[in-house]
Amino acid sequence: MMIKTKIFVFACITLFIFLHVNKANGQEPELSSPKAVHIIVILDTSDRISEDKNPGQVERDKEIVNSIVGIFEELVVNHFRNLQMDDRVEHPHRLTFVVPEQPTVPSIPGHITRELTIKDSGGGMDPFIDQMRTLREAVGELYAFVADQNRFTGADIWKWFDDHARHYLFDGFHNCIICLSDGYLNFNSDIEALRLPGTYMQVGQLRDRQNWEREFQSLSPIGEDFGAKSAKFLMIEIALRRNDNDTVEYTKDFDIIKKYWETWLNAMGIMETKFIKKGLNTDILETTIKSFITP
Repeated sequence: MMIKTKIFVFACITLFIFLHVNKANGQEPELSSPKAVHIIVILDTSDRISEDKNPGQVERDKEIVNSIVGIFEELVVNHFRNLQMDDRVEHPHRLTFVVPEQPTVPSIPGHITRELTIKDSGGGMDPFIDQMRTLREAVGELYAFVADQNRFTGADIWKWFDDHARHYLFDGFHNCIICLSDGYLNFNSDIEALRLPGTYMQVGQLRDRQNWEREFQSLSPIGEDFGAKSAKFLMIEIALRRNDNDTVEYTKDFDIIKKYWETWLNAMGIMETKFIKKGLNTDILETTIKSFITP
């Protein structure tokens, strides 16, 4: 017992000396902290959100968006709670919503897209709360704009990765990409006729072929390697298409879609991927998203 007591006292003295020396040298002891999180939400605003084609999908999207925003808010609030609250408190986390363009369809106005990012303001809770409110309003305006346009040619997620992903995946961050999409990367037939092969999917051609994997050709690589960016990818709301009578779901499409995305994402160094079909209970989906985001 005496030996254990002496060891404990010696350890305490050693720690005190270490901290005292560091402080005397103007150095505070380093504290371990979780890596900052950057959530990038890709919103597919193609005909999957058409009220005529998929009634209620816009409201479903908004529910999912609110869940993601709420999870992010909890992340930041927990950070503030663990620090001394004053005007200099900052949070390291970031949330960004992006909307891939649709060919020949007007882009989302800049006054909306400028409000779709929350980042550190250096001002504590009040500015953060203001940003949260502004972002939620901007998301509502975004969907209202798309509904007013009522034009859908296909969300160009391939082009977003090719042109923009490098500007959104940050060094030193836990980069979490969440894509709200039906999973199909396709365009109107007249647009696909002008596209380069490998920039859209050919799920319909593959689903009826018994050995489709032998004929499968991946999407064209974008020439980027995000392997060092700690990036991972979650796609939710995959909605499998049905036959002309809308009675039979093409179940094989899920495996084909997953193959397309996994192969393409892996080629750019994004190895951790997850794909979830539409229809998951809201509470379970929120838990899934939270688990995906949590470092």
